[in-house]
Amino acid sequence: MKCLAFLTICSAASAVAPYPYVIIGRHEVSTTEGLHETLQASASLFAHQKAQAAEMLKVIAPELDRGCQEQLRQGMAQIQSQPDIASKSSGQLLLEISQNLRENCQRQLRGHVGHQMEAHGKDYADSSQVSAFVSQAKTGNPTTKSPLPSKGKLPWLEPAPICFRIFNDRSEFCEGSATYCQERLWEDVGNDADPKYNSAGECLAAREPAPESAEKKKPFFPPHPQGDCSKEECLGTEMYCDLLWEKEGVQSSDKCFNSREKPQNLPWFEGTGFDCEQADSSETCWGTDIYCKEENYPNNLYASPQDCLAARQPPPTN
Repeated sequence: MKCLAFLTICSAASAVAPYPYVIIGRHEVSTTEGLHETLQASASLFAHQKAQAAEMLKVIAPELDRGCQEQLRQGMAQIQSQPDIASKSSGQLLLEISQNLRENCQRQLRGHVGHQMEAHGKDYADSSQVSAFVSQAKTGNPTTKSPLPSKGKLPWLEPAPICFRIFNDRSEFCEGSATYCQERLWEDVGNDADPKYNSAGECLAAREPAPESAEKKKPFFPPHPQGDCSKEECLGTEMYCDLLWEKEGVQSSDKCFNSREKPQNLPWFEGTGFDCEQADSSETCWGTDIYCKEENYPNNLYASPQDCLAARQPPPTN
């Protein structure tokens, strides 16, 4: 029996299941049990192997059928706003996500773990070896469906913000269908197994239309420096997306701005004029007139100082 760093597949004669037993650490779990129990047994081990666990899920997620990918994405979306998410191990996150998966999706996820380990049965005690192993484990499970069905359209996938904290890749599963098609991400090296399209329009046409909720943008907040100024409502959208865009689970400040409504009718600030060098580009300190005319706003947000001023209410008359 080959003992891996964090998963061991034990062979046993069985005509029913190809992966009759999975041992995680010292915990033996039969394949008839649910994913929840398996991951619960391994949560403490995954806490010390977070990188390996994340890499494993990164390989497995795209191999699931589209319905299970959507379930997994929804599970991720449900926990991404938890305040203590950064302190949780991959095992703990998987435990919470798995509770909402259908039984057949749990079986698929477990089956892929077994398949990848069985296909590469050797000792991967070193984390760099594990990373190399999972990057090559693209064979998939022959029992799962093709990612592109012969009939019907593919489902529309929303972005999964938690993806960027675990995977940091640019798959449709993480980026969502809109970005995936518009930026032709099927051409990326890591997505070489994806269906190929001649254009972004052809990619979008192969999917169900985006639901209305996908098209609705978040409000654009003016600065309101009261309360917790790590939040967008206090900093204002311009400074929030410029400085804290990573909190949104996106890969750039531009993506943060693009998810908001167009700035318009924002309030005019006279400015306090007090110690503004320490306030950097703060509109509330410098005042709207200087803020716009000296282009203290984030790069590419406005085409010109005139556009910046046009997005604000006119200055009050004396």
